[in-house]
Amino acid sequence: MKKFFIILLSVVTLGSAAAVFPASAQAEVKDVLIRQFTLKEYNLKKPKSLKYYAKVKYNENKNISVKFADNGESWNLRIKALAETTGKKPVVKIYYRPSKNKMTVVKSLRFSVKPLGTVGFKNVIMNEGVRTEFSVNNPFISNYSFKLADESVAGIGKTARAEGNKRFYFARGKKQGSTEVEVYLRGVKAGSFKLTVGDFPTTIKPDFSEVTLKYSPKGSSTYMQNSHLEITDILNMPHKADYWLVIDDEDVVSAVDDTFVYATGAGVTTVTVYETIGENVKPVGVMSFKCVNAKMAYVAKQNKLFYEDGVFGNGDSTEYLDLKTKKTLKMKPVIIERLLNNTYTGSSFKSSDYTLSFKSTNTKVATVSSDGVVTSKKVGKARIYYTITFTDGSVFSSMCRIVVDKD
Repeated sequence: MKKFFIILLSVVTLGSAAAVFPASAQAEVKDVLIRQFTLKEYNLKKPKSLKYYAKVKYNENKNISVKFADNGESWNLRIKALAETTGKKPVVKIYYRPSKNKMTVVKSLRFSVKPLGTVGFKNVIMNEGVRTEFSVNNPFISNYSFKLADESVAGIGKTARAEGNKRFYFARGKKQGSTEVEVYLRGVKAGSFKLTVGDFPTTIKPDFSEVTLKYSPKGSSTYMQNSHLEITDILNMPHKADYWLVIDDEDVVSAVDDTFVYATGAGVTTVTVYETIGENVKPVGVMSFKCVNAKMAYVAKQNKLFYEDGVFGNGDSTEYLDLKTKKTLKMKPVIIERLLNNTYTGSSFKSSDYTLSFKSTNTKVATVSSDGVVTSKKVGKARIYYTITFTDGSVFSSMCRIVVDKD
């Protein structure tokens, strides 16, 4: 959305006070312009010996909100613009105390909050009787609300999902026609766009006219990334209709309920998409599919992604051993069960398809045998790296963190 008025987040790394801001410049006040309902963010590197603070002055009208937090490795300052500044501008001072009775200012920021201004939105077109998702770039701290001049033409849902710097909304076409849509942020008009409901032809999106999918005889194509797609994702301007497929070679791709296409073998084929509305049947378009063999390591990687809590079940794949009761960990059976012969994803490797190797980064804390048995030696931390080398030449590597304590 190139015309959309974007206010990017400002991320500034300040570093240590002495290194970045000399004493002569520490009291300097920097003027910062920020638009209403937007967010600015500043990060400060965190020296172990210093604790930072933020002090806010001249903010009686609550023009901004300030949140300053220790994020472990850094200090994070988040400034939210709330109300336009008309009088004295709020000032945020970032400082630390080298001694009990002394304050050293690292940075002073004086904020001017300007009105939101007019935001350009892209017009939306859709077919009657269907629900269409549309997105808008959103650097703001609030979701949009919408007011339609003619609510008999369409409706827009109040809820939205977020994905990065975008917000997604659903519009439903009620009848053919057009209506102006005003967009608001916290009661302030941000802009407008036109929503048109019609009877537009359904086509295949250009990016999907030629599709490459991955196939592996060692794993099911229904779970691997880049091995399948949904027909609804490739249609541009769909109708309230039934869509069905004619596949030229089902040894290359197959379909589930005419909505889900997945790779079933290496090769090339075509798929024709048809649309049925009542008794009217017509072709939408033809897609070309090329299915290529996925490397064995790719299948193992997809199996790893299947486990949100990590291969070894603790989120970051950390295993805790102690010197009394749990002294060892058998890694190999877990790797085989979850990465190589996974009943959930359908992968199935023979022992002749791969070799496994292991290495410890700290043998004084934990050793690992050639068969993947980890043995704790003393209190501390170590990383156990494991490598799967496949017969097709591909290699998959990962690791498990080991923490050893006394009990």
